[in-house]
Amino acid sequence: MKQTQVSFTRRSTPLGATDVMTMATLLVGKHGKHAIGVADFMVQEHTAYKDFARAQAWIAVTSVANDMLAGRMSQHRFLIH
Repeated sequence: MKQTQVSFTRRSTPLGATDVMTMATLLVGKHGKHAIGVADFMVQEHTAYKDFARAQAWIAVTSVANDMLAGRMSQHRFLIH
């Protein structure tokens, strides 16, 4: 059986605000109140592998998802209430 190799490439530019908002929106849409736990898990995983840039990106996603779940930020439009 032929195995397929998957290569992961590193993004050369940091995530922008729109990227973080999109990730948080998708995360909250898919996982609801469990989104924070999923994002925290990703922070811990990337930190464990010493991939601090990705860990920081997930910290930003966690913060935005938390604001969305608390009603401080809209999931449908990029508006701060």
